[in-house]
Amino acid sequence: MVVEFLAKQMGKTPAREDFEGLTWGFYQFGKTIAAAQYQLCWASWQATSRQVARWQQPYDAWITPVLGRPPLELGAVDLDETDVMKGLAPILSYAPFTGGQNVTGQPAISLPLAWSKSGLPIGVQFVGRFGEEHLLLQLAAQIEMTEPWNKKRPPVYG
Repeated sequence: MVVEFLAKQMGKTPAREDFEGLTWGFYQFGKTIAAAQYQLCWASWQATSRQVARWQQPYDAWITPVLGRPPLELGAVDLDETDVMKGLAPILSYAPFTGGQNVTGQPAISLPLAWSKSGLPIGVQFVGRFGEEHLLLQLAAQIEMTEPWNKKRPPVYG
């Protein structure tokens, strides 16, 4: 939809050369999805979001890693790849924990609470109840007072 909208705004027809391969692949894949399938997906996501909200109610926050493994090497994701499954493959195992909040709309915050042997920050994600972002910000402030990270820089930072 965004590709079509932008093309229309520019008075153009969407063309492969105007997009990264992965974006073009998503656009092409999206055109194969019927409106009823699309609406069913949205209804499923909304139902799942409500289930997660009920499950989370007794807890102020839950904790996950931010990443599933150390940072990817530059070039590990081929943005010129038009095959969506091939293009996403390196990302799926790399960032398996944060996408859920993108789908459900839950508030979440990532804090650099550990450091790798090479000096890169390792994030910890705290996921809160719907509408309670303030609790995550309070938690982050308390943790930072106890374990400040604002002066730490990875070696590649300079």
